[in-house]
Amino acid sequence: MNMYLVCVVPGPNKPSMEELNHFLQPLVDDLLEFWSPGVFFLCTFLHCHGCIMHTALIPLVCDILGTQQVGGFASHTSSLFCSFCLLTSDKIEDTKPDSWYLHDQEMHRRNAEAWRDAQTKQERDDLFKTHGMQYSKLLHLPYWNPVLFTILDSMHTIFL
Repeated sequence: MNMYLVCVVPGPNKPSMEELNHFLQPLVDDLLEFWSPGVFFLCTFLHCHGCIMHTALIPLVCDILGTQQVGGFASHTSSLFCSFCLLTSDKIEDTKPDSWYLHDQEMHRRNAEAWRDAQTKQERDDLFKTHGMQYSKLLHLPYWNPVLFTILDSMHTIFL
């Protein structure tokens, strides 16, 4: 297993989703090539005649702010604060997991693409407020599942 630091986004303020997508585009382009058709290495330790390597981005590990933004989810301070379920902030006291409706990949992709395709900033803002999702360039990856591949880092899990 290898780990790859994509970038460190300069401050002092976090970038908009559009700005962040510019940071992600080169990574996505490389990952698409590695996924299909793959990249041929002339020689490796186990394959002296070469081999084709396929690579995927799994999982996405960031702090909570980075996870929410890179994954295309709303901030932890918004009404739809969770990247795993559809619990709203006004129901945060609900401790019955059976009542927490989970995000699913298709719903996320559909709402994120609607946000991407919106014609005006107001339309994007309305969609974001309603669904709590924005379009991340990671959705260009055919295998990408933002719901399953987004990890809440352990440092922040301790406080939940």
